[in-house]
Amino acid sequence: MSSTRMRDVTDHGIRKPRSGRGGISRLDHGASQVVIQRNPRDRRTNKNATILKTDKSNKKNRSNTTLTRIATWNIKTLYKTGKLTTVAIEMRRMGIEVLGLSEVRWPNAGECNSDNVVLYYSGCQNGEHQHGVGIMIKKELKQYVANFVPYNERMMLIQLRTKPINTNLIQVYAPTADSDEETIEKFYSDLNELTKKLKKHEINVIMGDFNAKVGKGRIENTVGGFGLGDRNERGERLIEFCQEKDLVIANTFYELPPRRLYTWTSPRSSKEKIIRNQIDFICVNRRFRNSIESAKTYPGADADTDHELLVANVKVRLRKLQRIIKPKIINTEKLKQQQYQKEFNDSIASEFLEASATNIDMAWDQIKSTMLTAADQVVGRREHNTKNPWMTQEIINLIEEKRKYKNTDPQKYKQSKRQIEHRIRKAKETWMEENCREMEQLNNKHDYFNLHKKLKELTGNKKKEYR
Repeated sequence: MSSTRMRDVTDHGIRKPRSGRGGISRLDHGASQVVIQRNPRDRRTNKNATILKTDKSNKKNRSNTTLTRIATWNIKTLYKTGKLTTVAIEMRRMGIEVLGLSEVRWPNAGECNSDNVVLYYSGCQNGEHQHGVGIMIKKELKQYVANFVPYNERMMLIQLRTKPINTNLIQVYAPTADSDEETIEKFYSDLNELTKKLKKHEINVIMGDFNAKVGKGRIENTVGGFGLGDRNERGERLIEFCQEKDLVIANTFYELPPRRLYTWTSPRSSKEKIIRNQIDFICVNRRFRNSIESAKTYPGADADTDHELLVANVKVRLRKLQRIIKPKIINTEKLKQQQYQKEFNDSIASEFLEASATNIDMAWDQIKSTMLTAADQVVGRREHNTKNPWMTQEIINLIEEKRKYKNTDPQKYKQSKRQIEHRIRKAKETWMEENCREMEQLNNKHDYFNLHKKLKELTGNKKKEYR
């Protein structure tokens, strides 16, 4: 984000130590207490209670049936080698199931499978690497995605099959404070059109970087009493939109220290004068406000961005779906090595000597069974893993180490960042050279079948674009 992003900034002072209560958040006195388990008789007086009861007898499978953590994060760009892996690592480390992203900077719209996550993204249709939004989910949740609407480069929608009603998630990236009034109004006009696709009786969440400050001061049931800083014009416009759509700004309803409230640090911030703002928000329709148990930032999360990760703990139950288990593929890559080739040939040779088929069908069954059994014993099956093939464990360890220096040693943080970028470039170049060499050999042998297969493997598996 540029240094001119926010004209009005808030200096909330030096970080304060945690209270004796261990930093546990307290709800705004005006907000309803979170309901963990509902008495059946409560239906008469509280028809809109939305915390959904989970099966406590099966705690091991709770993560598979309940959506517990959603988040939003402005990550500045994903158009950088290794950035997608870094964000996926932080998502897994923080136990987040759904992560909304602002400033993705990927053109067009589509989905991308990587590192056991699925990223749905929406960017500029003219091919420019500007703006862009995305929603990253755990791969296990892909089966629950009922709809994906890439509206434009500033907003998108995905719908999850949850029960008893669906959950709709909109990720946004609003124009900065330097934008003119016409641009701001177009953003809210587009957002209004997108929300028309939502049903009022479903759980609707709008989150992202709104580039607005709602500030301190409660406003009816829309803004809580624990915002940060002073309200500006963009904040007034956001509040107006929320009131029109009957939304509440969730991360203003919890009493927390300032370091758990701010979402962006100004480039002008220094040790002498700390300048931080709360401009990222998670909004939910008021009817389902109790579905959110807490909302706060995590300054320790690291993805080389000036924004902080904003996480909300929620209670939404996923629908039970019939699970389709894909069979694992034989790891034929190992058969390229001579030691596995010899072992495999010896194994099938001994079995074929003992074969005693009386007709062609039995012979085929014996051949098929013999080869599959030998393959399982010698090379095994390949795991379904679409992780960047050039990403090494050494680089992942360096990424983990870099995060430790984020708020403690800026100099080591920068050194570690440069080292990771160098290792990533080197690893990717080596990987590309090996694959180019292999394709050149296939071309020289006129083995066009495997050449085409290799090209498809390198270019066609990870991204799926929507036109």
